[in-house]
Amino acid sequence: MFYYCEKCADIKNTGAKAGQDVTCEVCGTAMKPVPQEYLMPGGSFFKSQAVRQQFISMIQSQETYDADIGGKKEELKEEAKAEEQRHIAEMNQKMQIIELEKRMKQNAVLRDKARAEEEFQEEKTKLDRALAMDVISRDEYNFKISIARKKVDNFEEIRKIEQQFDMGIITKEEKNAKIAALTQ
Repeated sequence: MFYYCEKCADIKNTGAKAGQDVTCEVCGTAMKPVPQEYLMPGGSFFKSQAVRQQFISMIQSQETYDADIGGKKEELKEEAKAEEQRHIAEMNQKMQIIELEKRMKQNAVLRDKARAEEEFQEEKTKLDRALAMDVISRDEYNFKISIARKKVDNFEEIRKIEQQFDMGIITKEEKNAKIAALTQ
């Protein structure tokens, strides 16, 4: 369906439905449907280029037409397209930065998780040696291994608690209590 702007004489073919607002890309004015008398049956085409030009001339003769804007119509369209492209490029750049930050954070989490797993293995090795030397009992061994394993198993939750503390959402006491609840 064709729409026209009575302020700058821009004509636009759009798939807008009847009753849907269409805004002029040049001047921002609400556009109106082109009268059926200028269009082929079905409204998909002007009857001819001459009829289209006649319609544009009719718009330009109206009081609502602004010759300053209408005369710069193509230039204003190019400026609008360039601004839109700048905006798209800016948004793409922001999205790329966000994606990069996500990957960096994910890599940091993986590194920290691997470090927690290594610490568990070191603790387990130390406890295995102490158990073998009868320095600790089997119950002490199981208790300490259980705590170390819970630190690895609850890694994500502990990390979130530490982030809450770093952001000032919880106090040090709350942090310690929450971590103790997960590891005891």
